[in-house]
Parts: sequence; structure tokens; C-alpha cells
Amino acid sequence: MAAITSGLPATALAATTAEPTLAELDAVVVTADHFARDGRELPSATTVAGAPETGGVQVALEALRGRPGTFFQQTTPGQGNVLVRGLKGSEVLHLVDGFRLNAAFFRNAPNQYMGLVDPLNLEQVEVLRGPMSTVHGSDAMGGVVQFVTPSPTFRDDGAGADWLASAHYNSADAGLHARVAADAGGERWALRAGSSRQDIGLRRAGGGDTLPDTAYTSHGKDLRLAWRLHEEGTLELLWQDFRQPSTPRYDALNPGFGQSLPESEEQAFEPQARRFGLLRYRGSAPAWLADEMVLQAGRQTLVDGQRARDRGSDVREFQRNTSRLDGLSLQLRRQAGDTLALRYGLDAYRDRIEASASELDLGTGVASAARGRFVDGSRMDTSGAYVMAEWQPGAAWRLDAGLRYSRFRTRVPGSGAAPAADVQADDLTAQAGLSRALDAAGEWRLVANVGRAFRAPNVFDLGAFGPRPGNRFNLPNPALGPETAISADLGLKLSRPGLDAEAFVFATRYRDKISSVLTGDTTPQGQAIVQSRNVSRLDLHGLETAMDWRPAPGWRLAGSATWTRGEEQADGGAYPADRIPPVYGRAELSWRPEGYFAWRAWTDFAASQDRLSPRDATDPRINPDGTPGWSTLNLGLDWQALPGLELRLEVRNLLDRRYREHGSGVDAPGRGIGLGFTWTGP
Repeated sequence: MAAITSGLPATALAATTAEPTLAELDAVVVTADHFARDGRELPSATTVAGAPETGGVQVALEALRGRPGTFFQQTTPGQGNVLVRGLKGSEVLHLVDGFRLNAAFFRNAPNQYMGLVDPLNLEQVEVLRGPMSTVHGSDAMGGVVQFVTPSPTFRDDGAGADWLASAHYNSADAGLHARVAADAGGERWALRAGSSRQDIGLRRAGGGDTLPDTAYTSHGKDLRLAWRLHEEGTLELLWQDFRQPSTPRYDALNPGFGQSLPESEEQAFEPQARRFGLLRYRGSAPAWLADEMVLQAGRQTLVDGQRARDRGSDVREFQRNTSRLDGLSLQLRRQAGDTLALRYGLDAYRDRIEASASELDLGTGVASAARGRFVDGSRMDTSGAYVMAEWQPGAAWRLDAGLRYSRFRTRVPGSGAAPAADVQADDLTAQAGLSRALDAAGEWRLVANVGRAFRAPNVFDLGAFGPRPGNRFNLPNPALGPETAISADLGLKLSRPGLDAEAFVFATRYRDKISSVLTGDTTPQGQAIVQSRNVSRLDLHGLETAMDWRPAPGWRLAGSATWTRGEEQADGGAYPADRIPPVYGRAELSWRPEGYFAWRAWTDFAASQDRLSPRDATDPRINPDGTPGWSTLNLGLDWQALPGLELRLEVRNLLDRRYREHGSGVDAPGRGIGLGFTWTGP
């Protein structure tokens, strides 16, 4: 296979393509800003990971592990998070096929919702690193992560169909991953349908220990229909449904650092579900309006159910919170001249929260209503309009600049002791990017970007009530305002036959950051009472590097390394920022000749991280002495056994190292032998 993974392209099920790796990824098509463009044309830092192989990841975001500027963290199996330039959760905007995944109850911390994107139904994962609020509005502080799912295939030579079946087993967690899909179409219509399932057993960590409370199941279905309305216009209807019936919270059920007993007797995400429907037109626009347009309307429903029981308690708690997010957007592009192109558009999202909670006394069997984390009837509305200009006065220069106006309103009804909240405001933000070729061939290019981003306080910020990890209890705060960030980066890109490389330095000034603050009080159960407030200033800077060298046909040597540093200030004091990753990266060597066999070897690595914020130092998920450095050695062999049938053998963490990725709540898997196959054919 390719140096990292291989996957199914959008154009066919019957063929696999090598995934671009690291710096070479800048050469692939990027759609995270709505229009497909070659990454080399963008005067910005981009990362693109191809579709992970079946069983290659448990969570879709794992495809970004080791990539420049993106650090993977996992609180418990079944979910995962990436930090983009040191920012996480709702500080990064997540999209699925151009539609917001960030719901009104997203936390500005790692959360479980990215585990509800089917990792077996992906074409690629794209990252725009740096502030992107001009095009995307709220939340794009650290950048934008987009999950792209495959489109069905039109067939101009007559109707036909292709089929896919794939499966993979890994011994490190007895994990079985399987997917079946069909892609059928004709000249004017196309259809793609699939079903995925993951059955994950107990995780075996390095050294042989089996970790309890790490098994879970997920399954999903998807359907995508496309109609070719005319030669330059396509209408698509897609539907996705992905679920985790019951996923245990490992870090709450097992003692962490500094703990002799776990925080909870019971703690599970039960159930978790995401349903998504989208209707989209992509193609030519009325001549008076634009040359190209993307018009889409969709609805996403996120179900966040939880079951919990505190240690020593006879009361079992149930919560069910549902976000219904409706969105409408129009994106336009016009070539205004030989050197000038304009992109402009508008969007509006409306999120409604349904919340319920109950308690069951296990001793008496009596059930009663309870106050949940969120208030039923909470809502969040956002809208905005933007314009971006792309000016190329010559072959050497390119300038992108834009402006956006946004409005938002978040409302939380009053409930018991918690007051009502109604926060509304508007925002004007801008960004600019400059690219300059340094040689006549355009192989060396200097790029620079500066931009402003904002994040509107959402329902979680304003109205979350109840227990939090680390033996804390959150009280709502109705007086929050928006967060803002200004960021700049400078990069050097090299692209020549056989070699791609890049290096970026960046700096971000984050102001009015919403942080969880200790109030000094405790609950009767001994939990520290905290509240979200606009109290922090955060300064981030870092270096991102990547290289992809192809010295001879079939051979590839690639690597990346990222360094990030963060300082936070609040209440007159300065200290390291939360969860800043250590130096991390990946190095890999592969050989893919023109034959039946291919092999690859790669290592993921991270240095130690002992610069901990006060909150990190008391977080039971993080070693108070710091997270030790680690590295893994991994091997893969692929065999094209028959036309359409590919067999795969992998050994991950060959040396069986025991380690934990910084900020994670569970140790990583130990040595695992993986066996899998992919079959495609008519």
C-alpha cells in the first residue's frame, strides 16, 4: 500500500489509489473552503489524509495522527480529538461534507462527537491550519477539519455497478472492522450505499496488561444519490446514520494519577448517535450571479445519552441531550478578470436542544425527574456573509484577502437555581494570505498569512450544569462573551519532481478565552465547583515541518515533526497552557514496486511533556510529573492475491511499548497483529 494508507477514491470502487503523504498532501484537491482547489494554489497551511484502510483506525480523526499541526488525543476508546495548533474541541471547526459538525453543546475540550463520523466511509480528511472564520464563521480558531465522504460514480458507457467488501481483525483489542458497499450508476444518475460495523474488545496495553472498560460497538449506514441535471450541474442527496449503543468512560471507571479509587461506579455514553441528511447542488450558476455555485441545506441530529452512578451512591443517573442543527448555505465563485477571482457567500444555522434527565434509586426502585447538564429548549442561531478576493497579478505572486460579517444569538431558559441567559452580538473579521514564488520554475514558494477568528459562546458555555471530569462540578454562567484570536504564520514550500517539503512558523494571540475557573466552593460530595468565564489570555506559537522524498520508482521516504508552545495568563498569573502537545511526528519508508507485493515501515513518536498547566497537573488523566516520551515501530505488508482482492498484514507497536499520548485518559494499544482484506469488483 502507500506510505501511510490507501483508500477508495470518489471516482470508483473498483480501484485503490495511494494516499498522499505529509508535505505531498499540498498537491491534492482541498474542498474545506467549499470549492475544489489544488493545495499548491493555497497560500495557507493545509493537511490532507487519505481514506484510512478498514481497521486502520477506530476513530476517523486518527487518520491525522503524526501529521503536521494536528495532535491526536483520546480520553477513552470510541472517541478521539485532534489539537490543531494547540487548540481543541469547539476551538476548532469540524465539518462533514461542508456541513457543521460542531453543535451547540460542543465543549471547548476533547469530546465524544467525532467518534460519530464513520471511519470506514471516508474519502479523505482535510485540515486548514490557522484561523478560518472569514469563510466559516464561529469556532474556526485553530483551523478547520473536514471529513469528506465518497460520491457515487456516473457511468457514461452504460449503467453498471461495483461492489466492495472489506474486513480487518487486530489482536491488540480483538477488534473486528467490516464494511460492505455498492456503487451503481448510469449516465444521468448514480447511487452509493454502504454499511459499517466495528466490534472492539478489551484493549491490551504494552507489556501485556488488559485494560477493563475499553470494549464497545459502533455501526452505521449511509446512502448517497446523485443526479446529473446538465453537463455542469449535479444534485446530490446524502444520508448518514452512525451509532455507539454503549461506550464506557474508561478514565471515570478506573483510578487515574493520584487516585486510589475511580470517580464513578458507572459511567457510559449510552446511547450516542448521529443522523445527517444533506441536499446539495454543485455546478454552474446564473450568469448574473456567479460562474460556479454550491447551494446546500441539511439537518444533523446528535444524540448524547449518558448513564452514570457516583462512587458509593445508590442513585443511577440518566441523561439524554439532543441537538437538531439545521443549516442553509450558498457559496459562489466568479472569475472577475484574468487576474482576479471572487468567492462570496452566506450561511445560516439554527440549533435546538432537547434535554431530559432522570434518577433511579437502586435501593427503593423509585425513579424521579432530575436536572440534567443542559436546559430543555436552549437554542443557538448563527448567520453570516463573506467575500474573498483571489488576485494573481503575475506568475510569481498571489494574494487572498477577505472580510466576513456574522451574527449570533444563544439562549438558555432559566431552570431552578440557574438563571436564564440570552447572549447576542455581531462580529466583523478578516484574513489575508500572500504567496511569492522564489525561483523562475516556481518550485520554491514563500507564503504568509494573517487572520482574525472568533468563537461565539454556545449552550455548553452558558448553561452546562453538573459533574465534570477531575472531580469537578460546573455551574452555569449567563454573562459570557465571545472569544477572539489573531494569528499569523510564515511558511516555505518546496515542490519539485520527487520531492515535496514545507516548514511553517505560527503565532496566535487568543483573548477573552473561556476557561473553567475554580470558585473556591465544593459540593456536599466534595467536588470542586467550577464556572466558565472570559478570564484567560493565551499565546501560542510553533513550528510545523514535513518532507516527502521519492528517490526512485516505488520508493518513498517521508517524515514530519511539529513543536508547539503555549502560555496562558489569568488573574495576574502566567503558566503553561492546557494540554499543549510535546514535539511529535512520524517517519516512514515504503516500497511499492510494479508487482504483487508492497511493504512499509513507519514510526510515530512524541517527546516528553512536563510543561503542565495547573489544571493539567491535577488532572487524573495526566501524570503530574509529565507524560514520558515514546515511539513505536510498525510494519505492513500488502499482497494483491487476485484481481480485485488485496490482503493485508500489519504489526503495530512491534516492540510492545507501553505509552500514553499526552492528554489521553487511556494507555495506547500494545503489540497488535492485524489481518485484513479488501475485495472490489463488478
